[in-house]
Amino acid sequence: MDKSTLLEKGFKEIVYSSFELDVSQMRSIRVGGIGTIYEALYLSRKDGNGRVTDMITVHYSGCDGPLTEEKLDLVISIFA
Repeated sequence: MDKSTLLEKGFKEIVYSSFELDVSQMRSIRVGGIGTIYEALYLSRKDGNGRVTDMITVHYSGCDGPLTEEKLDLVISIFA
């Protein structure tokens, strides 16, 4: 996975190597550690102030191998 692919899909860079795609007022899909062995895909929920209150790891490259565009597209299609 690379930065340009995430930006094309509508993700915004929130901190270095971490990206977020808002899918509703309170939920987002986050991808972090792009291009590292710690690459991960999360679902997160925010409170009314925009702070993350809950996070679920959907994919972690240390266990699941590299994050593929197909897997990311599937998660986006389910939650967006």
